[in-house]
Amino acid sequence: WRKKKKEEEEERRRNKKKKEEEEERRRRKKKKKEEEERRRKKKKQEERRKKKKKKEEGEERRRRRKKKKEERRRRKKKKQEERRRKKKKQEERRRRRKKKEKKEEERRRRKKKKKEEEERRRRRKKKKKKEEEEERRRRKKKKKKEEEERRRKKKKEEEEEEERRRRKKEKKEEEE
Repeated sequence: WRKKKKEEEEERRRNKKKKEEEEERRRRKKKKKEEEERRRKKKKQEERRKKKKKKEEGEERRRRRKKKKEERRRRKKKKQEERRRKKKKQEERRRRRKKKEKKEEERRRRKKKKKEEEERRRRRKKKKKKEEEEERRRRKKKKKKEEEERRRKKKKEEEEEEERRRRKKEKKEEEE
């Protein structure tokens, strides 16, 4: 009986030990599983973090590229605008210069015309004066000629008159 009791005791102890070992194994397994789970979660989190970081970096890069592009576009536009303004200014200057030159040309042309007109008037005046002078001389000459003619005629008449008187006198003397 005692032997039997002892065996049963032994059995109980063994069972207890077995149960405890089982328990320990289960606990370890659970711990391991939890550890595994924690590691997996951590890994996942890490991956998520990396993914997020990568995404953010991509975003940042894209943003920077966009900004750079925008900046380039803005600069190009500014340059273009500057060029356009310069061209416009140049065009304006050219137009003004042309206008001025045209005005100057007009002024010169008028001056020339006026001068030519003056010249023509002066020549006409000179010609007229010359012609008048000529006319005066001609009239003077004519007058002189006429005067000469009249004197000659008068002289001739006087001579003839003289001749008549002389003959008359001679005749009278003859008759005497």
